[in-house]
Amino acid sequence: MFAAYHPFMASEPEGDRLYALPLDQFTKARDALAARLRSAGDAQEAAGVKALKKPTTPAWAVNQLARNSRDTVDQLIAAADRLRHAQQKLLHGGPAQDVWEATLAEREALASLTEDAERVLTAAGYGASRATLDKISATLAAAAAEPRGRALLRRGILTEEMQRAGFGDLFGDEGGDAPVPNLRLVPDQRSAKPKAAPRKASSGSTTAKAMLEAERDAARTEREAGRAEDDADRNERAAERADMHVDAARRRLAVAEKEAAAARAEATSSRKEARAARREAERAEARLEKLRKTRKA
Repeated sequence: MFAAYHPFMASEPEGDRLYALPLDQFTKARDALAARLRSAGDAQEAAGVKALKKPTTPAWAVNQLARNSRDTVDQLIAAADRLRHAQQKLLHGGPAQDVWEATLAEREALASLTEDAERVLTAAGYGASRATLDKISATLAAAAAEPRGRALLRRGILTEEMQRAGFGDLFGDEGGDAPVPNLRLVPDQRSAKPKAAPRKASSGSTTAKAMLEAERDAARTEREAGRAEDDADRNERAAERADMHVDAARRRLAVAEKEAAAARAEATSSRKEARAARREAERAEARLEKLRKTRKA
């Protein structure tokens, strides 16, 4: 069952725990932790904690997924590994089918995590716009594809969105998780050393690269089409609900109009009876006045 926030793990470093908190509590909790470390005489770590950056909303959502959807995150990382190996094999004549199957596995994991992220954002009262969800999906894919991002993703301590590089991962690291110090401090992503330049692909890989690019374009187009279809479905359902409300309102209006017509007819009849009664009362008053005059005479 999906939960809004994952409880702190006993072994989780204090600095990491800050990234599990609701986003609006981060700064206050960070400053309190820094003050406590400073009071304990650990000025260096206190300064490091104080320098921790508040995550952006998409990065915060990804950090919650790392805690609440851990199994699916692991599936995404495994799919990214599988995709990288399949791409590398393709460049040496391997089957394109393996790339496509790995791409599908990665896409399924991303779709599931994006749905979880939408629930996280909604539960926390943040907007789950398409642009925000796209940033979350892109960050998940980028973090799962390279060692350092993967380590930060598994710990749930990202501070900003990430973008996946083009084909750099095909010729660079062979996978595995880059070590990230298990301290209370969270390394700033932007202070990390840049990755070594990717090795240049051989000239014979041009066709394979073009094929991969085409497949990625096709996958991206399919995702966009799927999102457009989802939006259309939501709009159609909203229109149907609106039509139902209109029909119900029309039925209520028709009933109200009939009741009003009946009330107007009854009022007209009552008005006629009232006028007749008034005339009869006037005639009775006239007869009474005539009798009074006759008696006086």
